[in-house]
Amino acid sequence: MKAFYSTKPSSNAFKNMGGDISVCIDWNAKDVQRGTRTVNGFECTEIQVRGTMLTSDNVIEEFVREKYSQSYEFALINAYNASVTGILKDDAKEQEYLSFLSWRESMKSQVKAAIDAYNATIVTTETQTTE
Repeated sequence: MKAFYSTKPSSNAFKNMGGDISVCIDWNAKDVQRGTRTVNGFECTEIQVRGTMLTSDNVIEEFVREKYSQSYEFALINAYNASVTGILKDDAKEQEYLSFLSWRESMKSQVKAAIDAYNATIVTTETQTTE
Protein backbone atom coordinates (compact mmCIF):
# COMPACT_ATOMS: atom_id res chain seq x y z
CA MET A 1 0.00 0.00 0.00
CA LYS A 2 1.08 3.57 -0.53
CA ALA A 3 2.04 5.46 2.62
CA PHE A 4 2.87 9.12 3.16
CA TYR A 5 5.23 10.48 5.81
CA SER A 6 5.89 14.14 6.53
CA THR A 7 9.48 13.19 7.40
CA LYS A 8 11.31 10.19 6.04
CA PRO A 9 12.08 7.64 8.79
CA SER A 10 15.76 7.02 9.46
CA SER A 11 15.32 3.37 8.46
CA ASN A 12 13.26 1.61 5.80
CA ALA A 13 12.10 -0.92 8.42
CA PHE A 14 10.74 0.27 11.76
CA LYS A 15 8.28 -0.66 14.48
CA ASN A 16 5.02 1.23 14.04
CA MET A 17 2.58 2.33 16.72
CA GLY A 18 0.55 -0.89 16.42
CA GLY A 19 3.62 -2.98 17.19
CA ASP A 20 3.98 -4.42 13.70
CA ILE A 21 7.05 -3.78 11.60
CA SER A 22 6.66 -1.47 8.61
CA VAL A 23 8.97 -2.07 5.66
CA CYS A 24 9.05 0.67 3.03
CA ILE A 25 10.53 0.71 -0.48
CA ASP A 26 10.59 3.06 -3.46
CA TRP A 27 10.66 6.38 -1.57
CA ASN A 28 9.70 9.50 -3.50
CA ALA A 29 9.54 13.10 -2.38
CA LYS A 30 5.96 14.24 -2.84
CA ASP A 31 3.73 17.22 -2.15
CA VAL A 32 0.25 16.39 -0.86
CA GLN A 33 -2.70 18.73 -0.67
CA ARG A 34 -4.19 18.77 2.86
CA GLY A 35 -7.24 20.99 2.80
CA THR A 36 -6.00 24.41 1.74
CA ARG A 37 -2.31 23.81 2.36
CA THR A 38 0.35 21.75 0.62
CA VAL A 39 2.37 19.39 2.78
CA ASN A 40 5.85 18.34 1.69
CA GLY A 41 6.77 14.79 2.53
CA PHE A 42 7.66 11.35 1.29
CA GLU A 43 5.63 8.58 -0.28
CA CYS A 44 6.61 4.93 -0.28
CA THR A 45 5.18 1.50 -0.85
CA GLU A 46 4.74 -0.01 2.61
CA ILE A 47 4.08 -3.49 3.94
CA GLN A 48 3.32 -4.16 7.59
CA VAL A 49 4.26 -7.52 9.09
CA ARG A 50 4.36 -9.02 12.56
CA GLY A 51 7.81 -9.05 14.08
CA THR A 52 7.77 -12.86 14.12
CA MET A 53 7.17 -12.86 10.35
CA LEU A 54 10.00 -10.43 9.55
CA THR A 55 12.09 -12.40 7.08
CA SER A 56 13.27 -11.27 3.68
CA ASP A 57 11.35 -14.06 1.96
CA ASN A 58 8.05 -13.19 3.69
CA VAL A 59 8.35 -9.48 3.04
CA ILE A 60 9.46 -9.95 -0.58
CA GLU A 61 6.45 -12.18 -1.22
CA GLU A 62 4.15 -9.56 0.35
CA PHE A 63 5.55 -6.80 -1.87
CA VAL A 64 5.24 -8.94 -5.00
CA ARG A 65 1.62 -9.83 -4.17
CA GLU A 66 0.83 -6.21 -3.32
CA LYS A 67 1.70 -5.26 -6.89
CA TYR A 68 1.08 -8.47 -8.88
CA SER A 69 -1.33 -11.34 -8.28
CA GLN A 70 0.11 -14.81 -8.66
CA SER A 71 -1.99 -15.46 -11.77
CA TYR A 72 -0.83 -12.19 -13.36
CA GLU A 73 2.80 -13.05 -12.62
CA PHE A 74 2.34 -16.45 -14.27
CA ALA A 75 0.69 -14.77 -17.25
CA LEU A 76 3.74 -12.50 -17.60
CA ILE A 77 6.07 -15.51 -17.53
CA ASN A 78 4.00 -17.49 -20.02
CA ALA A 79 3.65 -14.56 -22.43
CA TYR A 80 7.40 -13.92 -22.23
CA ASN A 81 8.24 -17.57 -22.89
CA ALA A 82 5.78 -17.75 -25.79
CA SER A 83 7.40 -14.68 -27.31
CA VAL A 84 11.06 -15.65 -26.91
CA THR A 85 10.42 -19.17 -28.23
CA GLY A 86 8.64 -17.76 -31.27
CA ILE A 87 5.23 -19.28 -30.51
CA LEU A 88 3.60 -15.84 -30.34
CA LYS A 89 6.14 -13.03 -30.81
CA ASP A 90 5.25 -9.95 -28.74
CA ASP A 91 8.02 -7.47 -27.93
CA ALA A 92 5.75 -5.54 -25.55
CA LYS A 93 5.11 -8.68 -23.46
CA GLU A 94 8.83 -9.41 -23.35
CA GLN A 95 9.53 -5.87 -22.15
CA GLU A 96 6.74 -6.05 -19.57
CA TYR A 97 8.26 -9.18 -18.03
CA LEU A 98 11.77 -7.72 -18.10
CA SER A 99 10.43 -4.61 -16.34
CA PHE A 100 8.84 -6.86 -13.70
CA LEU A 101 12.17 -8.65 -13.16
CA SER A 102 14.01 -5.34 -12.86
CA TRP A 103 11.49 -4.02 -10.31
CA ARG A 104 11.64 -7.30 -8.37
CA GLU A 105 15.45 -7.19 -8.10
CA SER A 106 15.37 -3.57 -6.95
CA MET A 107 12.67 -4.36 -4.38
CA LYS A 108 14.56 -7.42 -3.10
CA SER A 109 17.71 -5.35 -2.57
CA GLN A 110 15.77 -2.66 -0.72
CA VAL A 111 13.94 -5.21 1.47
CA LYS A 112 17.09 -7.13 2.39
CA ALA A 113 18.95 -3.93 3.28
CA ALA A 114 16.01 -2.66 5.35
CA ILE A 115 15.63 -5.90 7.30
CA ASP A 116 19.38 -6.24 7.85
CA ALA A 117 19.53 -2.67 9.20
CA TYR A 118 16.47 -3.26 11.41
CA ASN A 119 17.89 -6.51 12.80
CA ALA A 120 21.26 -4.84 13.45
CA THR A 121 19.47 -2.15 15.46
CA ILE A 122 17.64 -4.80 17.50
CA VAL A 123 20.86 -6.73 18.19
CA THR A 124 22.63 -3.52 19.21
CA THR A 125 19.75 -2.55 21.53
CA GLU A 126 19.66 -6.03 23.12
CA THR A 127 23.44 -6.03 23.61
CA GLN A 128 23.31 -2.63 25.32
CA THR A 129 20.53 -3.72 27.70
CA THR A 130 22.31 -6.94 28.77
CA GLU A 131 25.66 -5.30 29.51
